[in-house]
Amino acid sequence: MFNNIWNALSNSVWPFTVAVFNLWAIGKVGGFFISIIIRVIADSYHEMHPLD
Repeated sequence: MFNNIWNALSNSVWPFTVAVFNLWAIGKVGGFFISIIIRVIADSYHEMHPLD
């Protein structure tokens, strides 16, 4: 009984969970790199254009 329920759940839920986790991981890594790029650009801009 439990084995049949587990097989049905794992067949339907597991690929979806893996896909969501992959999207989350890609978003985390992508956001990390984007924030680094933005910080580098902002730092170089502030060095070329000091505020005072």
